[in-house]
Amino acid sequence: MTGALDMKVGAACLRFFGPDLDPAELEAKLGSPPSNSWNASEAWLDGDQLSLRGHKGWILNGDWSQGQPLEDQIETLLGALNPDLEVWTSLTARHHADIFCGVFLGGRVGSSIWPARTLQAVSARGLSLNLCIFDASQ
Repeated sequence: MTGALDMKVGAACLRFFGPDLDPAELEAKLGSPPSNSWNASEAWLDGDQLSLRGHKGWILNGDWSQGQPLEDQIETLLGALNPDLEVWTSLTARHHADIFCGVFLGGRVGSSIWPARTLQAVSARGLSLNLCIFDASQ
C-alpha cells in the first residue's frame, strides 16, 4: 500500500447480519466456518454491560496475526472463499454484508491508496466497505 498512513495496524473481517441469516447456509455456500456467529436475542458482554443482540450474525476474521496491510488481509480473506459471484449476489441480496476494517492510528493523520483490485473484489461480491478508525494513542 502506498501513502503516508501505515495501514498495517488494522484488522479486517467479513460480516453478515440479518433476521433470516442461517450460519450453516453461509458456511456451506462460502466454504468456510465463521470465526464467530450468534442468534438474535443472544446475550453478550459489551464492555462491562450485558446486552442482547438484536439480530443474527456471522463473522469471518482475516489473518490479523501477520501484520498484513488491510488490502492484503481482504484479498486473502475473499480469496479463500467461494469465488462464484452468483452465490455472493444471492447472499448479499438477503443479508447486510460488509468488510469491516478496524484501523488503529495512534493519533497520526495521513492518507492511503487502496488498489483497484481490492475495491473490485469487495464491490463484485455486493459487499460494503466499513472503515472504523480508532485513535490508539488514547
